[in-house]
Amino acid sequence: MSVMQLFQEEVAQGIQSLEKALIVCEKNSFSQDTLQPLMRTAHSLKGAARLVQLPIFIDFFHRFEDLLATLEKSHDFDPLFQALDILKPLQNNFEQAQPAVEENMKKWLQGDQVETKTAFFDEAIQLSQKQWMQLIRQIGLLQQEAKNLGDERFQEHQAHISHLSDSLIELRSAPFHLLVPLLQRTIRDLEVMTGKQVELKVIGQEVSFDRLLMKKLQPLLIHLIQNAFAHGFTKVSVHEGAAERELDAARADAKNNPAVNSQRFFTRDCSQADALAPSVLSGSAPREHLPLLDS
Repeated sequence: MSVMQLFQEEVAQGIQSLEKALIVCEKNSFSQDTLQPLMRTAHSLKGAARLVQLPIFIDFFHRFEDLLATLEKSHDFDPLFQALDILKPLQNNFEQAQPAVEENMKKWLQGDQVETKTAFFDEAIQLSQKQWMQLIRQIGLLQQEAKNLGDERFQEHQAHISHLSDSLIELRSAPFHLLVPLLQRTIRDLEVMTGKQVELKVIGQEVSFDRLLMKKLQPLLIHLIQNAFAHGFTKVSVHEGAAERELDAARADAKNNPAVNSQRFFTRDCSQADALAPSVLSGSAPREHLPLLDS
């Protein structure tokens, strides 16, 4: 592995560790104990940038260190989070993203406004849907050809084909915990905007999903969190209780006047409970009930 590749890997890991530590540092009581690991990571990234002779990165991480040093007095985390947002495109394809990232670095160093957006960090090989289906078809053809072999060779080839199939599925899958930093960062930004304090709890982070599905889930989960901030937070039991009461009322209406209310009962009975039962967030925000959806 070349020195540049090592630098790229260190930057990707540094972005994640810095953001996680900043969220903890901002949320909890600030101290030198929480600051020192941040300073060490930023200093290490600056040294790595000097090693690969990237002046703009050196200046960028030096400025990042300066902001960390004044953090105890300023309590201004926003420029630091924005700096990490500027770097995040480097996680997916460093060389391709580098020119645009360096332009945004210059703007940030000059104090200019920089538009950034957070993307899903995909740390594995990118495969298009077409390429994926071609590989699956090839495995199917290999299985058909193996059936024409003798029993002993068939078993041998079948074992290799099964291993190849499992490897492809594993390549396409990713643990859900890759999305958690994005959700935590979304909550952090909303906390700053609304003044609400929220704790995100995710059970089963190591469960793997198809990467394409995870990317499609990303904006939906962010929207769910934004909607929860807008309407307040309740416990799962409250959601379930509200849904059940609404369903009971709908069933009574349908029983008393089935010709008029059968369609209303159907839409509420089939979708309302499922829509209200899940709870993603729990926290100390105002305990307002989420409004029931109209059918």
